[in-house]
Amino acid sequence: MNAIHSIKSHVTSLLLITFVTNAAVSAYPPDNAAILYYKAFMLLQESQNVPAEVMADFMDGKIKSNEQIREYLEYSQPAIRILDEASKIEKCQWALDHSKGFDLPMPELSKARKAAFLLVTDAQKLTEDGNVKEAFSRCLTAHRMANHISGDDLLISNLVGIAIHAKSDKTIKNILSRTSNSSEMLTWLKDETFAVSQKQPSLKTVLKTESEIAAREMRREKLADILHLDPDDEIWKKLPADSLEKVKQGDEVFFEAGRTYYKNFITTVQEILDMPYLEAYRRMEELSEKAIKDASTNPGAVFAVILAPSLPKLLSLEVRYKTSVNALNCALGIYAHKAGTGELPDEIPADSPMDLFSGRNFEYKKTKDGFVLRCRGRDLFRDEIHEYEFKVQK
Repeated sequence: MNAIHSIKSHVTSLLLITFVTNAAVSAYPPDNAAILYYKAFMLLQESQNVPAEVMADFMDGKIKSNEQIREYLEYSQPAIRILDEASKIEKCQWALDHSKGFDLPMPELSKARKAAFLLVTDAQKLTEDGNVKEAFSRCLTAHRMANHISGDDLLISNLVGIAIHAKSDKTIKNILSRTSNSSEMLTWLKDETFAVSQKQPSLKTVLKTESEIAAREMRREKLADILHLDPDDEIWKKLPADSLEKVKQGDEVFFEAGRTYYKNFITTVQEILDMPYLEAYRRMEELSEKAIKDASTNPGAVFAVILAPSLPKLLSLEVRYKTSVNALNCALGIYAHKAGTGELPDEIPADSPMDLFSGRNFEYKKTKDGFVLRCRGRDLFRDEIHEYEFKVQK
């Protein structure tokens, strides 16, 4: 065990030396949250005495804690404290070398997911103990960390950030269904969740960064890495039959044409992202189909088809997440009304955020257990209308 701790201490020191530049090593707290995150990540431990499925059930609020779970959470408090400190620092620079393109290693992402699970698990324990505001604070720490993770404006980081946000929101909903809260606490929570949601990087920003990296990578020596030149790959079935061979035989003029087409493609995507969801989704589909057709006469369009992600899917994912955040904030206003009057309101508060699939207010319906908020617009990628159920403590 001592040898393990020695190795961890050594690695931690190396990481800190790497990230502390142009500042005194002794300065605390540092002005870069990443330094503290890496320190906390090194302290994360798996629970050796609790089966993974038991820990997952407790994290989701399905079961109560036991002695082993509480011992694990007590042991993890130093990491939790550091995560909270880190999340409150404005600047977070992970020192990622974007020049490495698609070869860029990002080990912090898996660690951040583990850290988020720890935070929401501790929130469940705090709720059990009656420390509800502290439990909500753990979820807010996870939210702030998610924004820091997404802050490097890479697509994979953005997706991990959204997953952490969603886990935190799910935990907040679970806590709300199990406790009776004051109007003041609910107003505080609404303000805090709204504030962190406003700092979530947009798909527009992410695609700009990704496109810049992709354009730099679009050269002959990187073909195998960026195009996955497998003739059986699904992407080649969408393109003209000779596309793969033309890419393999392409000269610098060919690659320059590809870069130009791709940059123009992304510029159009950025304009589409400013449109309401329904129109944006349809335009994304049309743009993707146009790139496939253009590839028959302009082989450079192949790069747009391959390197541009599944745009309608990503658009729907972002709107789905932001709409779920709006539903939670709308629900907090309803909970606050219930806390102040003892009854659920007949209508949602006038200042409630909207369903972004339709650009209209959510449909609101009381149930025997609480209430439901229903979108008025359809998620076109999933072909469904989302509902958000909220329970109220009896």
